[in-house]
Amino acid sequence: MSDLFGLKMTLHLPERECVSGRYAGNLVKRLAHTQREVEMWVSEEDARTGRYLKGVAASGTIAIVDRPTTSFHGCDAVLLVDDISSAEQVQRRLEAGEGKWILPKVRKPGTVGIEHAAAECKRITRTWLGNFKLVSEFYEGDTLVREGLRPPQVNAVYAIKAHWSVSSQAGTLVLPTGAGKTEPLRDCRRPILLSHAAMAAPFNVS
Repeated sequence: MSDLFGLKMTLHLPERECVSGRYAGNLVKRLAHTQREVEMWVSEEDARTGRYLKGVAASGTIAIVDRPTTSFHGCDAVLLVDDISSAEQVQRRLEAGEGKWILPKVRKPGTVGIEHAAAECKRITRTWLGNFKLVSEFYEGDTLVREGLRPPQVNAVYAIKAHWSVSSQAGTLVLPTGAGKTEPLRDCRRPILLSHAAMAAPFNVS
């Protein structure tokens, strides 16, 4: 299997959770990354615990194993795939959605310190600067050909951005029931680093 050394290929990596569980009754989940395709150099490696494949990319390194392990094998993360007989087989398995991350272990929300969580959130939101693209839905007749924000949601995002371009005071966004308030508030976090938002909706209105 020495012919695998230095094989360059694209792997479809599954999403990886870094925090998941309930805290104060609320479900908390944070991703280290979403599903993505990564171009990697893949090689075969041997360890006392058995054979594994090592993937090296600009974003980091992963060990691909076919059995549970507690060893990182010197990599940033460990991915479990049933069949690692060849790099091509791993590629096919991952394209079929069969890979599972086993290391680092997913942490419970209560085990993450407040200061660490705040610093991590700040680091993540900083990566959004300059990477925001607003996509609006598009119809051809009655057929939806591109998913995205509806017109009132697009207007809401631009209105919020316009407000904070001239003021540091809290703003109030008012949208009709059913227009969709969650998406504009969520999307505003990316371009303007919105840190706090409260949402109110009518309930049992007759």
